[in-house]
Amino acid sequence: MTRRLVFGFAASALALGACAVSQPGGPVATSAAIPADTMNDIAGDYVKLSLEIGTYEDGYIDAYYGPASIREAAERSPRNKPQLRQAIAQLRERITRQARQTKGVEARR
Repeated sequence: MTRRLVFGFAASALALGACAVSQPGGPVATSAAIPADTMNDIAGDYVKLSLEIGTYEDGYIDAYYGPASIREAAERSPRNKPQLRQAIAQLRERITRQARQTKGVEARR
């Protein structure tokens, strides 16, 4: 999968997050210690993570149309590569957890 396609997916997920449908009772927490993620949370963190990764490789992000403050924050203090690898693994876990606990319209997103 190309980087452009991956970032395009993230941008799409973030945009779709703005169209969230609220469900009765709100989000379901996975445990008392781990708050429930929303698709918006995950998509936003994915974009921020991608922008940080982009500080290490020219051309990784070929277009970004979000708020400048998010990009500037990522560029100002990116995590080091081992920390980014750990953040990627944690994001994958959050996506898996979200997929397991989601139903209805939200699951199709």
